[in-house]
Amino acid sequence: MKKSISRNITLTVCGLLVALNLVVSFVTYIKNNKDEELRFQQRALYITEIASQSGSGLLWGFEYDKLALFSEYLLDDPILSGVLFTSSSETHFGNRIIGFVKGKGSVNDEADSIEPYYPEYYDDIKHIELIRGGETIGQLFVFFDKRSLHAHQTQRIWADLIRGTLIFSVFFIAIYVVLQTQFVKPFKRSHELAKALTKKFNEFNLHIGKGGNLESSSFNDFNALIEGYSVQLNRQDEVGDFYRAFNALVNAITMILSELSQYSAQLNTLNEELEQRVKDRTQELEDTLNSLKNTQSRMVQQEKLASIGQLAAGVAHEINNPLGYISSNINRLEDYFNDISEFIDALEKQSTQTDGFSIESDSRKTFSELKAQFDYGFIKQDLPDLLKDCVEGSVRVQTIVQNLKSFSRMDDAGENTEFDINDAVNSTLKLVRNELKYNCDVEIDLGDSLVVAGHYGQINQVISNLLVNASHAIKETGKHGSVVIKTWSDECNVYLRVKDTGKGIPQSQINKIFEAFFTTKDVGKGTGLGLNISYDIIVNKHGGDISVESEVGKGTSFLITLPRERRRDDTDEVRRERDI
Repeated sequence: MKKSISRNITLTVCGLLVALNLVVSFVTYIKNNKDEELRFQQRALYITEIASQSGSGLLWGFEYDKLALFSEYLLDDPILSGVLFTSSSETHFGNRIIGFVKGKGSVNDEADSIEPYYPEYYDDIKHIELIRGGETIGQLFVFFDKRSLHAHQTQRIWADLIRGTLIFSVFFIAIYVVLQTQFVKPFKRSHELAKALTKKFNEFNLHIGKGGNLESSSFNDFNALIEGYSVQLNRQDEVGDFYRAFNALVNAITMILSELSQYSAQLNTLNEELEQRVKDRTQELEDTLNSLKNTQSRMVQQEKLASIGQLAAGVAHEINNPLGYISSNINRLEDYFNDISEFIDALEKQSTQTDGFSIESDSRKTFSELKAQFDYGFIKQDLPDLLKDCVEGSVRVQTIVQNLKSFSRMDDAGENTEFDINDAVNSTLKLVRNELKYNCDVEIDLGDSLVVAGHYGQINQVISNLLVNASHAIKETGKHGSVVIKTWSDECNVYLRVKDTGKGIPQSQINKIFEAFFTTKDVGKGTGLGLNISYDIIVNKHGGDISVESEVGKGTSFLITLPRERRRDDTDEVRRERDI
């Protein structure tokens, strides 16, 4: 439940006054008690001195009855509860106790101990030895009673509390009246005015939120609202200054809201224009993005075509050699065939001239002459070797075509299969041999039974990219280098490392080599898509990993990691790649 300001002020002032009253009363109590105690000690010392001086004279003169009457006289003072004198046995004949004790009366006896004569109540005791003529003649015991002192102190503290409470009550009433009239009521009006203004602000926000404007709203006349709550603008004090400042603030808000309405209309117009511009710019960005995608697709195709062109050039060179000598041998076979045909025609002609053909006849050439004429012996000797060379050349061409078919795996229709990574390495080496043999020597260290699941043609493409890049990197050094290919495996993965002795890659560029369109080659010599495509094939399409280590001047090493089993189904991606 919310507390009112008047209640809070009243409780605060009341608490302060009560606390102040208690503090004043406590300080007064401590001071008065200290004064009372001091007066009590002074009076006790005064009585003790009188008793000591007068009592020693009476005790020296053996006036015990007067000494008892003197003790009774002293006990008229309310701070005493008993006065006892004892005589010394060395000065007098035996020990004697003389005095007066409240509640026990007069004492004048011979006794060895004074304790049985102590009064029933006392707060303090003073013990003084009585000396006369340089000799101890006895002792004085004065018993003090502080009950009257305590009663007087208690009475006084209550009187002080009552008097202080009355005084502070008068102050409290006066302060309460001043607070109520000068502060509480005006601030109550301020509170009510603030609530009314808050309500007006909420109505204004709701009105503007529904599309209204300031001119049609009811949030205009602030001065009338202030006058309705009787805000004291004419007061010549701090409260009046507060209300006048508040009134100026409200008027300033009115002007600001009027300008805000104009700005709101302008803002709506600008928002509409901005929305249209955003739509236009979004459409432009979409068109640009589609254009970039098409451009990237064309660049990927160009990179693939470039790779295919390099591969085709190497294959054409490899096929051209056996086809060259096969063609030459066929031409020679044609000459041999013509010579043998003429030799056979000559034999048939001579056989038709006579019914009996004899190689001894003078009118006909002998068989030996015909053989020599058509070089029959050389043809017979050279023809088997010539046919053997043709067969070997055709077998070589057939092997190259078979390797090319194995490289592309046209018969798998682009589907994922299980294959040995070593087969991919061997088939790729046969096809790129022409690219490598002039720049480097190839060393292979292949493990056993390294079967992986994936797209054979895509893996071949990756290996081909790495080997061709290695050849180019070695060629740029101007020296004949080497490429080491190693494969091995563990329980989960198959590994392939291609390490070359090329020029190496700077550390500042090594983190960028898998990015699209980034190349370390000179301008015009590379598209920057070979390693990007390789990364996409290994990482995204086969769930593996490809990493690189390189040192400038020493070479580069690529490590490919492929899982033994397929980590995710990428049939759709493979089909899209095949369609492209």
